[in-house]
Amino acid sequence: MKAPKKQIPQNKPKTGRRDPPVEYRFKPGQSGNPGGRPKGTSISAIMSELRDEVDPKEKKNRAEILARAFFKMAEKNPSFANIVLDRTEGTVVQKIAVSELENLADEIAEGRKRAAAKEKRT
Repeated sequence: MKAPKKQIPQNKPKTGRRDPPVEYRFKPGQSGNPGGRPKGTSISAIMSELRDEVDPKEKKNRAEILARAFFKMAEKNPSFANIVLDRTEGTVVQKIAVSELENLADEIAEGRKRAAAKEKRT
């Protein structure tokens, strides 16, 4: 036997996740995050700043030091180069040959004509 639904008194406003009180709802045109995401706090932004600094020992900027280390690692393990480049530069788009599908629209239209002709015969 089901328990009867709980009755909410008429004078008590509904509350909860789906129906918050009116005074707490967003006003039209109001953002839920007016400040937005903080700028420049990502790991990428910090690494970009550090990349241009010159290492006092090596007398080279860090980007050059990293590039040299990258090539040393890539010589030992070529898959390392693929992984790093895919993450930093993006994966290479692979083109797919569609020579078999070039006439697909024509074949579909021809099949529909045959089906319509078959329907007329029956």
